[in-house]
Amino acid sequence: PEQLQCRTVCGQGAVRCVRFNADGNYCLTGGADKSLKLWNPAKSLLLRSYLGHGQEVLAVACACDNANLASGGEDKMVAYWDTASGTAVRKYRSHLARVGALAFSPDATLLASGSVDCTVRLWDLRSKAQAPVQLLTDARDSVTAVAVHSWRIYTASLDGRLRCYDARKGAVAEGLWFESFFYVSFRVHVEGPLFISASVRIVSRLGRMALSAACGRCAEGSHCLRELGLSSNQA
Repeated sequence: PEQLQCRTVCGQGAVRCVRFNADGNYCLTGGADKSLKLWNPAKSLLLRSYLGHGQEVLAVACACDNANLASGGEDKMVAYWDTASGTAVRKYRSHLARVGALAFSPDATLLASGSVDCTVRLWDLRSKAQAPVQLLTDARDSVTAVAVHSWRIYTASLDGRLRCYDARKGAVAEGLWFESFFYVSFRVHVEGPLFISASVRIVSRLGRMALSAACGRCAEGSHCLRELGLSSNQA
């Protein structure tokens, strides 16, 4: 789009994160005022506010059926919300530092959270247990992005690695290393019954780095994007 479609004054102080739902009709914003808000962006209409964090909200996610939301924040907490009622179904307090990445599984039964504490924690949303069902500790720096598809868990970290976990084993299935970046974002989608791809954006400390260049370096090593199930299309 070349023109601004709408502008919404969120009233949350600094807006720390924004995420659209699966069909793009609604969006979530997390703010410095400790709130999570659900909007109809086309009408700049506030539908509901969710309160419960003790500090800034840094990450938000929406289940694909829109029935539940998740948020993570500076207070190290992950909150799992009922969308309609606005109540917190569960609050997970296992992380040791701020939570900056969240992702639901496609069937909305699993929630992955990534943190500055260098871990990814997997939460079974069908259970009332407060402990994660899996703890992924391979990252050597902050986890900046997570994505879940079927039994695969994708994570990105400031240690320069993009990892793919086999959730059935709780172990790294494949890993990629990039020379220098401070943030990676990716979106996993299905292009066929067996083929999984992801679009990846890499921002290096010196500026934008084309993924095609990264692919060339990876091809010389022991891993490649194809082994991770990733496409070489730049996000």
